[in-house]
Amino acid sequence: MKINERGITLLEVLATLTILGFLISIIFSIFINGINYSSKAKDTVLIQQETNYLLTLLKEQHENQSLYSITVSDNHKQVIIVNDEGETFNIGNEDYEYYMKDSRFTEQNKLEINPMKKKESNGVVNGVVKIMGDFHVELLIKSSENPSLEYRTKTILSRL
Repeated sequence: MKINERGITLLEVLATLTILGFLISIIFSIFINGINYSSKAKDTVLIQQETNYLLTLLKEQHENQSLYSITVSDNHKQVIIVNDEGETFNIGNEDYEYYMKDSRFTEQNKLEINPMKKKESNGVVNGVVKIMGDFHVELLIKSSENPSLEYRTKTILSRL
């Protein structure tokens, strides 16, 4: 008896399509996860760069000015620094919310960073903090679009 082996059976085609579909779904899943990870890494780097820029500007003002003031806007979208020469620096990005405080005047277990205007000590008047000595700054920048993305840092700005 002769068997005709020139064609492909329907069972072989279905098996091939099943294996191919499984491989494509794995590759697609890896590709999507890579894109998501890349996007999260990019957002994290951008928020860290924003924090570094703001801290660098604060450091320069603290070292070079005898007196300056810092104001966080009511909507937390902008930080305004005014030095004793009258120069104004507006730092803001609609994608971020800014929170800042002097970390010396906080409760030990309190994790929330309140805007400076809610403090009632250390020379705070109408949301403005006048900085003269060492500044124990605690800075929090949050993403407006992704609330789980935030960058928090503490540092001490001092003069030599």
